[in-house]
Amino acid sequence: MIAIKATACFFGAFALAVGFLFLLKDLMGTRPFLKPNYAGREIPGYAGIVFFPCMVLMFLASALIPFIRDKSDGWIRVYALLSGMCMLGLTDDVFGTSHQKGFGGHIGSLARGRITTGALKAMGGFALSIAVLLPYSVPRWEVLVNASITALSANLFNLLDMRPGRALKAFFPLFGLVVFLLKDSGAGVLCPVCASAGIALALFPGDLREIHMMGDAGSNVIGATIGFGICAGLIESLPWRIVALIIVAFLNLLSEWYSFTKIIESSKILSWIDNAGRKSWE
Repeated sequence: MIAIKATACFFGAFALAVGFLFLLKDLMGTRPFLKPNYAGREIPGYAGIVFFPCMVLMFLASALIPFIRDKSDGWIRVYALLSGMCMLGLTDDVFGTSHQKGFGGHIGSLARGRITTGALKAMGGFALSIAVLLPYSVPRWEVLVNASITALSANLFNLLDMRPGRALKAFFPLFGLVVFLLKDSGAGVLCPVCASAGIALALFPGDLREIHMMGDAGSNVIGATIGFGICAGLIESLPWRIVALIIVAFLNLLSEWYSFTKIIESSKILSWIDNAGRKSWE
């Protein structure tokens, strides 16, 4: 039954996202919504905003439709986490600048008494993760591990979202891992995660073909989905969660000194995966 509910949430969210992308197509093509991509071409830059209305509607569906509704209140917290991550990402999309990049740039700005939207996004994501993950954390101090995994995972996907389709190509295999880890969890946890994946699937063709960019509004959500899913799936195993924390922390720190794009381009296999399906303008 849980698998059926999760599948319904996946396809329901996918259909909602397709609908919102269609309805917002003309609006996103207007000047305030256009941003230059990695190649300097102006395309809609905030397509990830569709996560928010889709999450709100899926939340309402979970509250009103008996078939989807779960006895636990876990789904409320997960939808709140993902919706909040979308809004934090959108704030950075709209008001952020490229002058301060990475942890070093944001920390430097804080030292000078200025808070950047990137720092606000990171701190807000961590605080939101603590609020949502606290009930899952026993003993309570483990919430710091869980929130760090979730927030750093969100930031990692922001860093990956530098080329068309790249972040989503990383997301879907990890989503498969998360579903495996959550196979024994309740629908209240699995359904919002599957809803997030359904929305991501709707965004994928346009992101890959440079029709639109997700922006941080989207990459923040898919990263938080993976981070939360890993924490929830490994809730009984602190050692494995610490391993996950070390991995995401290392990858975040690695980006301070090395470009993921250059690392990917130096590997034939990674470069082929990265370029697969991407639109050629040559």
